[in-house]
Amino acid sequence: MKNKLVIPLLISLAVISCKKEIEEINYPIGDGFEIYSTKTPYSYYDSADYSMIDLDTILISDTPILRYNDLKKYDTTNHILSLRISDACFISFDTIPRQMFVVTINKEPIYFGFKRYVKAPPYVIAPPINWVYIDIPLDQSSNDIIISFIGEEYSDPRLDKRIVDRLIVDGKIE
Repeated sequence: MKNKLVIPLLISLAVISCKKEIEEINYPIGDGFEIYSTKTPYSYYDSADYSMIDLDTILISDTPILRYNDLKKYDTTNHILSLRISDACFISFDTIPRQMFVVTINKEPIYFGFKRYVKAPPYVIAPPINWVYIDIPLDQSSNDIIISFIGEEYSDPRLDKRIVDRLIVDGKIE
């Protein structure tokens, strides 16, 4: 009877220690899922068609505004990023309203979007086109941010296979 209890306990401890090792990896800048601001401060304009932007022409900053080390879990159903830091509003941009950000995997641009400064319904600040944006929760002490998407006629870039595959490998998918 004792052996039947000891074996599951040892397996549980092994799984917990493996998870802890994954969480403690210190990824270098440029490795994994990161969010960067742009070197040229692009801002969202209602009349612009952002669906035709070539990501390879957008210069991103050298340092990410969200490092892979800061990301604990990514809820792919609701696109909630649970962060290790205690203030999700850390994602600071310059003072340009609705400034552009670029999501990368291993510093390869995957998609771009714009930060929303106001918690308002999407139709108040954006037309119904291909538009990704970061929502900062009203609770300033939250460790979560939401990456939202508007665009019925476009595919949702947030579930790009490169993103999902990397997050699965590193145990960061929820």
